[in-house]
Amino acid sequence: GGSQWVELGGNMALRGLPFGRIRGPISAYGQVELRWSAARFLWGDRTFRLMLLTFADTARVFSSGDSDDLSHLRWSGGGGARLIYNEVFVVRFDVALGQEEYTAADDPLGTSVDRRDSVLGIYAMVGHPF
Repeated sequence: GGSQWVELGGNMALRGLPFGRIRGPISAYGQVELRWSAARFLWGDRTFRLMLLTFADTARVFSSGDSDDLSHLRWSGGGGARLIYNEVFVVRFDVALGQEEYTAADDPLGTSVDRRDSVLGIYAMVGHPF
């Protein structure tokens, strides 16, 4: 955080939620990925590896004057694939579901959650998130 707000969501932390959807001056988040090397193959003299995975992300953002319960965690989860070239270059494809929270129209400051729905995120990126 420091002097900038931490923004979670997007393709790195809390995958599935839009980028910057969860933000605040202090955050705690964790990620776990279970990766499986499904196949290794050659194309000419180049080595490729296909990796499949499942993942879960969780986070909690804290703001000054926050009256929210400390156990109010945000979460997302999903699966994906990695195509790895020569054990150096990684192309990743992830599909994630995040949990979005909505407030009532008569609560402009968003102090209480009216309903929760799943949000889908689909990503094609270069590199692992960690």
